[in-house]
Amino acid sequence: MSVRALIIAIEEYPRIQGGFSPRLDGTLDAARQFRQWLIHARSVRPKDIHFCSWPCVAESTHGASRQEIADAIAQLVREGRDRTGTLFVYFAGHGFHLEDIQQGTDVLAAADFCSPETSGNACLRLDELQLGLRRWLGSGRSEEHTSELQ
Repeated sequence: MSVRALIIAIEEYPRIQGGFSPRLDGTLDAARQFRQWLIHARSVRPKDIHFCSWPCVAESTHGASRQEIADAIAQLVREGRDRTGTLFVYFAGHGFHLEDIQQGTDVLAAADFCSPETSGNACLRLDELQLGLRRWLGSGRSEEHTSELQ
């Protein structure tokens, strides 16, 4: 079984509004250090690390818009279904907690996020991402389930 990783690092939010910082200095450097740790300390093959970032850097395999992150996850699932023993997930960027009628929801904001009022489609629900990755990588079910992130 392989060791794989999904890294999402967003240092700049070009269209963000509403009191959120447009820059998160050091985010990409920390993500790159984590990638190096995976390669050197955990022997993860670089081809098994899906690195979504904004702005893109040499190590990036994908950008960090909502769709680009969904594409990276779909690729990760295609390559790793029933062949992933350990999955590392690293996220550095904006996230927040939404209160709704039934319960609260923790969300991660993709690089195309503008504001909570207008950018629901630029967010990833943390619980759905965690559950989905477990189910999609290890259940033996078809890849169609990755469409939930599309």
